[in-house]
Amino acid sequence: MRKLFLGFMSLILVSCNDVSGNLHVLGDFSLTQNGVEFEIDPGIQEATLKFKSKKKIQLKLKLNGEKHSFDFDLAREYDFPRRNGNFRIPAEENSQGYDIIGEIRTLSERSRRYMERESCTVREWRTRCRNTRRGRICERIPVTRYGWRDVEFYFVDTQETVNIQLKQAMQVESVAVFDAENHYRRKEEVYRGRCW
Repeated sequence: MRKLFLGFMSLILVSCNDVSGNLHVLGDFSLTQNGVEFEIDPGIQEATLKFKSKKKIQLKLKLNGEKHSFDFDLAREYDFPRRNGNFRIPAEENSQGYDIIGEIRTLSERSRRYMERESCTVREWRTRCRNTRRGRICERIPVTRYGWRDVEFYFVDTQETVNIQLKQAMQVESVAVFDAENHYRRKEEVYRGRCW
């Protein structure tokens, strides 16, 4: 589960450790919290996966208006795809007792090339002299100069989807599905001119 969450972290570039999405409960489904079993009604509800430690993922839900956190403790580490791929964690290797089957898909597109002029600053050293009774004293001082520079860049738009199915051990049908979709844009600079 640790690598599962690290995969989520590499996907979601919002520098937080939560993955927000929806939990679709499709059949008889229960989770255990502190030794107490909670039946979760069929339907769709908002859910969040949260990283708690190196071997623990927490699923956060609201049940009857109250917030609950359900831990999935793992028996061992797993290889987990960073951008595209599938993974499977058997029921006997996590504390909630469900087969966890997941898929991650990432699609990135680059925009046309943009050229712009942006403001910039340069730190320069200048010599400043003054006359005193002991003679002329000169010293080098830093001066910040404001200017402009040419830049060229692309925008990279990325869509990432996470789909995790929870199944009874060795069964075909899912009892619950967690899905999350994230969109983000980053600027990829390919040229930065001198500040003038």
